[in-house]
Amino acid sequence: MTAADESSSIHTAAGRSSTALTLSANEDDNAEDLFRTGLKLYNNAFTKVGKEKEALLISAISFLSSVEERNIPHLRNWVALSLILIADSHRALGQVEDSINTYHRMIDSFPELDSYCEQSWVSIVKLHLEQNNGLCLAEQTLDQFKTKYPNASEFSSLALAIAEKIQDSSPESAYKWCDRVIKQCPDADPLKYKAERLAREVEKKLLDQTNIQDWWIYGPVEREAAPSDIPGLNTRNRLDVTSKSKNGKISWIRPFPDGQGSANLASAFKSKKDSAAMAITYVWCSEDQTLGYAFEASDGFRVWINDRPVFGQVWGRGCVTAIGSEPVSSTGAFQKRMEFYPDQNLSPE
Repeated sequence: MTAADESSSIHTAAGRSSTALTLSANEDDNAEDLFRTGLKLYNNAFTKVGKEKEALLISAISFLSSVEERNIPHLRNWVALSLILIADSHRALGQVEDSINTYHRMIDSFPELDSYCEQSWVSIVKLHLEQNNGLCLAEQTLDQFKTKYPNASEFSSLALAIAEKIQDSSPESAYKWCDRVIKQCPDADPLKYKAERLAREVEKKLLDQTNIQDWWIYGPVEREAAPSDIPGLNTRNRLDVTSKSKNGKISWIRPFPDGQGSANLASAFKSKKDSAAMAITYVWCSEDQTLGYAFEASDGFRVWINDRPVFGQVWGRGCVTAIGSEPVSSTGAFQKRMEFYPDQNLSPE
């Protein structure tokens, strides 16, 4: 090499940032020639289409693989970059498995080259994301990436890409990815705004899935009616919906829900002053676990779970909400019972 060639800047194609490598006069000229030829073929390939592009990429892989085979100790950067270019070439050829394996080979062979390893991890996540059956692997790989590079700038964009992909099939996981982005990004970061917006959309999907859609209701009854005054209510884990009031005029009914877990009491009953209504539902679980719950009404309510009072009185104007959690056994039903007692008349919801 000449003195003018001692410092050479190597640029890669397909949007990759330039990588500067410094050469010395005593380095292996043959390995350098192989690398430069492979790099030139790789770059030229992205100016072509079809078979011509494919042929150039295959040739680039051949030359760059020869650099890897030599594995000259003082040319580790060249060998590492050759592996990245080989992986990129496989990716452009649609050879996903070969591409991922090559990225992993680079990571395993050159763990000390952080920038190349980080770049390879990002590429692996993106490759998994591009595959219809690769979303679980994309999540696992991104978790590994986050562990190795906790402050990596690429994490937020990758996490959001995953969340967008899985928001319909796995809204719980999508919400968690959004939450991680929100916690990592500074307030002014556009990715944080995007994550917050997506989180709200995913939260609505979760509510649509988890709202209880089926209630049995009984009323109207006196505001302070005791449970013993309501027929069929004291039957543990099984409501006797055939029970009626003493005068036979009031019975348990199953109102048509509005699709959001709300029962319209005004439509179900003829409301009267100082009246209330009872509502009951059941939840079964396949395994022992702790379930979260939220109750909401437009006036006041009391709540029992498995005949145990959890909210003695929740009262307010407008929308009133109570939130908590409860351990649930897989061997029994999770019984929720509410008493609604509006200010004057039965609440519309």
